[in-house]
Amino acid sequence: MEHRADGAPSEVQQQPPGPRNDRDVSIGILTYKRPDQVNRCLAAVNEALEEPPPGSWPIAEVLVIDNDPNGSAGPVIRRFVDAADPTVPVRYIHEPRPGVANARNRALADASGEVLVFIDDDEVPGHGWPHGLLTVLDQTGAAMVGGPVLTRFTVDPPRWVIDGRFFERDDPDHQSSQMWLRSGNLAVDRGQVQAADLRFDPRFRQGEDSAFTRSARAVGLDLRWSEVGAITEFVDADRFSPEWHIRREYASNRSWTRSSLDLAGGVVGRARVRGRALAVAVVRAIQSVVQLFRGVVTGRRSHRVHGLAGVAGAVGRLVELVTYRRP
Repeated sequence: MEHRADGAPSEVQQQPPGPRNDRDVSIGILTYKRPDQVNRCLAAVNEALEEPPPGSWPIAEVLVIDNDPNGSAGPVIRRFVDAADPTVPVRYIHEPRPGVANARNRALADASGEVLVFIDDDEVPGHGWPHGLLTVLDQTGAAMVGGPVLTRFTVDPPRWVIDGRFFERDDPDHQSSQMWLRSGNLAVDRGQVQAADLRFDPRFRQGEDSAFTRSARAVGLDLRWSEVGAITEFVDADRFSPEWHIRREYASNRSWTRSSLDLAGGVVGRARVRGRALAVAVVRAIQSVVQLFRGVVTGRRSHRVHGLAGVAGAVGRLVELVTYRRP
């Protein structure tokens, strides 16, 4: 049984009947300088694909997109293929241009399947993956379907990480329409994306997925959610520092503000976005300072980290408002 980040068991969803569709599917694993993790991910994906449910979509291939300029994943993938004799053909692709957006674009361009399902190298699939996502794609006609990401800590986290619920996510309702999606567990209809001429924006070193899916929504593509087909993300101790959360909030708020300005559509639209972003930054900065003060008074480190991260997020919004340049 999987567990949430707070240690409570997560209910395992029963897998629905598989979609009856003859469109081929590619699985895209993105990796960057994590040979042990990508080996674990590839082995878990191979195991998940060994016994597909009746009526499931045919999986044509597993792509491993290596974004390390030195191609460090290449030997790992070759050893895996030689030793494991995988159920589904594995194809190694080296994308030396830096940035996760370039790696995701390479997967979109080189996949042979009409549908591409993304998973990252620090994740492993769970029950019903990827077929739960594909079922929703089939039943709704959506362009993209996202799924749950559970958290598994590789070492016991500090108490403040649990108290602050830093790695918990609130999942939407099954098949509900979404304004944006993350790409760690994402099925993409390549035909709809290509028809809309959409790509991941290389300007985004973080938040490229929210920018991409928000752009899809802006041009009328349908985004949905599947509660079936979760994956598990392994979280290492290097994410347990306050500095990591502060940097993440700063970067993600800059990325969100940038994509909002990109989608604003004209001078008037950008002026409205700037006004809203400024108001949100001020309000959140005040709220975060209050939370930081509360943490100092009560001695609760989780409050202090949330407060500092919130201030960093507000600063990120303001910095992007000042430095933004149209693409």
